[in-house]
Amino acid sequence: MIYGDRGIGKSSLASQIGRIAQGDVELLAHFGEHDRALAEEQRYLVLQVTCTVTTRGITELLQLMVDAMRDLELLVEPDSSDGYGRLVDRTTKRKVTAKFVEVEWVKRYEAKKGVSERPDLTPMQRFSGLVDHLASESGQSLLFILDEFDKINDTTGIASFLKESSSEFVKFLVVGIAESHTELMSEHESIARHLRPVLLPIMTLEELDEIIERAEASLAARDVDLAFSARARRRLVGIAGGYPWFVHMIGKTALTTAYDNNQVIADSGDVVGAVRDLSTNQLAQPFNEAYTRAVKTSRQRELVLRVLAMWRERDIPTHRTYEACRQLGVRSPSNYRGQLAHAYYGPIIRIPNIPQQGPCQFIDPMFKVYVSMREPVTDINTDRIAEACAGF
Repeated sequence: MIYGDRGIGKSSLASQIGRIAQGDVELLAHFGEHDRALAEEQRYLVLQVTCTVTTRGITELLQLMVDAMRDLELLVEPDSSDGYGRLVDRTTKRKVTAKFVEVEWVKRYEAKKGVSERPDLTPMQRFSGLVDHLASESGQSLLFILDEFDKINDTTGIASFLKESSSEFVKFLVVGIAESHTELMSEHESIARHLRPVLLPIMTLEELDEIIERAEASLAARDVDLAFSARARRRLVGIAGGYPWFVHMIGKTALTTAYDNNQVIADSGDVVGAVRDLSTNQLAQPFNEAYTRAVKTSRQRELVLRVLAMWRERDIPTHRTYEACRQLGVRSPSNYRGQLAHAYYGPIIRIPNIPQQGPCQFIDPMFKVYVSMREPVTDINTDRIAEACAGF
């Protein structure tokens, strides 16, 4: 299980694990871990499943996995001497030059796929039937990558299913947003001994800077003379708050601006402009909509929201932040904090059961970073906020 905040690369890591499971050694070679490469007979058939808000529970999850297996097709290599091939997904098939032939192997697989259409079978029976067939016919173990697992509304029964279905030939990789692995899956006790949780933390400044370094190297390899100034790199890394998504989004916009202006160096001003453009960037629209819904037209609520976002740690103490809010002219900061926890305004934050005690938290830590960098919608002074929060 891979878990952590949104926007830190969990799906990317899962994708790399899938590549390694299929025999790809590029990442292993990068880290000098050649001895961890899988021999051909150890490699997996990887099936990617992405959960959505319509994946209400175990029934819908099983159907997604059945659909993933049904989408597999047989690839016969042009130089195959015996006419037999290997199973691949349709995306991979499009990337490989190959021909398809009607051999008995194909007929057996196609016939077995029909089991998923039988109305008399339960989703579990369809799943088990296709898994058994794929494992026996392909001669490979199966790895199911269950991405965006946090979107499943009711995980009842899934932990038991994963435990019972896991074997030497069937493995599952669960990926989702959570603060702990126990938060991601109910009934987690039933698979505790079988679970290998991996917390993916936010990135360090050095790791974020490496993203920029790789981007510049990629441009140079294409004979594109374009890079960041040292000051722009520091600024970009500093405002990203540990989230690579912001480095990618803001960095791309800054480089594009520099290129359009016939510059070979993207400077700090280009980064500032790219941050300003976040409020209109289509890919950042969910953040923009959440911000405008929380603030609406209230200058006081926007001040409280931005002061809370200025606190560096995840747990935000009331006594310190309320003091800063009062310096900025907010008379009843607790009222506005309560509003930000209400569904009408988001909710944006979660507060303790006893509102007057304990710290509050942003429900989405990535949104907390967005709040601290975007332009305000009312006539507040961001420099004054920075002064009031200088001790944070």
